[in-house]
Amino acid sequence: MKVAILGKLETKYDAPFENPEWEIWSMNKHDDEMLIPRVDKWFDLHNKPSKENADVLKDNFPFDDCHKLVGGRYFYTVSAYLIAYAILCGAKEIALYGMRFTIDHDRRQRELENVRQMIFFATGYGVKVTIPSDKEYILPEHIIGEGEDYDQ
Repeated sequence: MKVAILGKLETKYDAPFENPEWEIWSMNKHDDEMLIPRVDKWFDLHNKPSKENADVLKDNFPFDDCHKLVGGRYFYTVSAYLIAYAILCGAKEIALYGMRFTIDHDRRQRELENVRQMIFFATGYGVKVTIPSDKEYILPEHIIGEGEDYDQ
């Protein structure tokens, strides 16, 4: 199973809509959602959903299963929950599209860090995670590798 998770930004249109090997998941309401070629599952996990006709709402999302998967309640954003849920559904590959976290306040910083943590968790779990369009906005430019000095 392969899952492409869509954020709201324009690079969501780079997702593999034409490839039936990929499930396309999106979250919350998009102002331009009628232009998205295909979405297999919509999620809105907020207390007051903006997309009330979403396939999965807060009441029917497996939060407890996600918490068990990672060993605690280490979630700060819907994107992170969807990465965990994709793992639970058996995804072997996850791609993130249309996601950038502008660090304009503390909450966005925590959301960015949470998505990074889930990317690393998924990778450690054996799931291939790609960010085809916006990698520079989500992952650090340089991760210290084996034998490198931490002061660089």
